[in-house]
Amino acid sequence: MRLTILVVLLQLLCFTVSAQEIGSYLGDESFMYAETKQINQFFRRFNSEEDLEGRRIYEGNPNYREKEFRSNYIKMLFDRQNQNITDQTKNDFIDEVTNEPNPSFLDYYGGRWFAEVDAKFIYEGQSRTVVLFLELEKEKNE
Repeated sequence: MRLTILVVLLQLLCFTVSAQEIGSYLGDESFMYAETKQINQFFRRFNSEEDLEGRRIYEGNPNYREKEFRSNYIKMLFDRQNQNITDQTKNDFIDEVTNEPNPSFLDYYGGRWFAEVDAKFIYEGQSRTVVLFLELEKEKNE
């Protein structure tokens, strides 16, 4: 069950913000702090192991994996442009992954996860959308 939830999370969360969108945004800029550029950063933020400014939160810090702090942070990780994810779905998901006594955390090296990416390409003068599925590949140390 928890594996399914984590896979759904990775499918639901896609962060693509172009320079054009950032330049035209006139409201609160806090959403920009929550955006992630690397998957390991997303994992740390999902687990409440990194703050909004990108500083690591280590064990011993009161916010390290703290339920309320983490719940608020996970809300910011959802793609705001995706209208298909209802507030109720988001809240149910957050409750499921932060539920005590066995909350779910992401492990970059734990395997069993993948990323789905919608990429737009210009091919022969036309815009094309391609769906890519990415997964970790073990490095061959020969």
